[in-house]
Amino acid sequence: MQEKGSGKKRPISGKTLKYLRFALIGILTVALVLFLRTLYVVAFNPMAAFNTPKASATVAPSASPEPAQTPVLPPSASPTPAPSPTPEPLPPEEAFEANGVNILLVGFDRSPEREDPENEVYRDERNDYRSDVLMLLSVDFLQNKAHLISVPRDTYAPIFNDKGEQQKGSWKINAAFSRGGSGTEKGYKYAMETVGRLLGVNIEYYAGVDMSGLKGVVNVMGGVYYDVDVAITLNGRQLKKGYQKLNGQQVLDYCRARKGISLDTGRNDRQQRILLAIFEQLKSRDQLKNFAKVYRVMRPHIDTNLKTEQVVAIALFGMQLNKEDILRHTLSGEYNSKTPYSRAVYYLLDNEALSDLSKRIFRITHVPNPRYDINYVLADIEAAAGRDDLKACEYLLKHKAVRLYYGADEGGVFLSPTQTLLALNESMGGLSAVSMRHEGDDLDIPFNVGAILQKRSELYASMRQLCLEVSLTQKDVTKGKLPKEVYEWLAPQTETEQP
Repeated sequence: MQEKGSGKKRPISGKTLKYLRFALIGILTVALVLFLRTLYVVAFNPMAAFNTPKASATVAPSASPEPAQTPVLPPSASPTPAPSPTPEPLPPEEAFEANGVNILLVGFDRSPEREDPENEVYRDERNDYRSDVLMLLSVDFLQNKAHLISVPRDTYAPIFNDKGEQQKGSWKINAAFSRGGSGTEKGYKYAMETVGRLLGVNIEYYAGVDMSGLKGVVNVMGGVYYDVDVAITLNGRQLKKGYQKLNGQQVLDYCRARKGISLDTGRNDRQQRILLAIFEQLKSRDQLKNFAKVYRVMRPHIDTNLKTEQVVAIALFGMQLNKEDILRHTLSGEYNSKTPYSRAVYYLLDNEALSDLSKRIFRITHVPNPRYDINYVLADIEAAAGRDDLKACEYLLKHKAVRLYYGADEGGVFLSPTQTLLALNESMGGLSAVSMRHEGDDLDIPFNVGAILQKRSELYASMRQLCLEVSLTQKDVTKGKLPKEVYEWLAPQTETEQP
């Protein structure tokens, strides 16, 4: 009998060895299946990595608590039926939703300096970072293409909230990220929902990168070669034009600079071009050895809900694309600082171009919210100016010289109205009809820019005729109380009593 502690080991029985062999074979089989599946997914069927159930390929108008509005028409246009909000869906094999994936790329201004209360760029304890960069990466596995769509940060758009409605008030689209909580899951949800509803597509994935992350990637690469198209000075640092090797800080400055250089759309263009240059150089053979380092550098500076398998699938798919297979877009629109909503500068989108973009890329019929269309907003600007013109008329009709000339009683009723005064009242009524808003239901009248401009012009003519009839000059009125076009028309010579 063997004593305890003798050091001799009991031999493993044949039955145990048999079980161990079966277990090892089972483990290796499972590992092989998982490896083959992963290889199949990332190399042959990358769409399989994104197996979340997709929404319908056909998108209805942007979700909003407001009824659909009639699109604004140019002055010479006649009404045409709006696109059907419920078109026939595309066959599954043709629909983007069944063969593609949308990833919202967010560049936000988190940095060590902004998190230091002693630094001058520190914002507050909430650290409500701003999404200075919003791009939608739409990967089309069916057509072997990728679309990079820039959304200017000042875009005037309805902002999603956690009740599934738009935020009250007028907002720039970059407010969605901060309204949801900046670099949090909710912040990304607000941004994804807002951009998705704007384009009429489903966005399930996001990747957010802060400023230090971009710098780190470029530095790990040893720099990136690029033909700088514009000289930049930012925070005392200078970047000269010409082909050169840029380090991480220089790339970041090139992506961030805007003031005195270009509008945000110009900056969007630079951001797209430098990102594609980084991507192209990462694909080169001498950079493959740096992939592990790039991943380690990026990990602390990136927020994403993409799984590792999905990241690998996208990366390998991208490696197969040529430069011409990656198409760049920026939402079409114009900047405007004269909106009646606030003193902010907004980027106003062209809904027709927006619908066309959604049709070409996502193969859907999308009807954007007409209230945010540039034509609607421009008409709203003219309508607000028209309402100011009506206030100017009220000032003019209360002027002492006018009241004496027409013999107004204590109630302000004119006892001797002339044809000129009657024409002014008629012009005021016409302008009011096209520029005033509905009360109660908080809906705007579908404005027509041409009609408002015409009524404003008619009103100016009536105001000038009345001033001529009453013999008012510039010295008789308070500058700023009348429209500039009327005030400058008045004679400046004759001095009369001030109003």
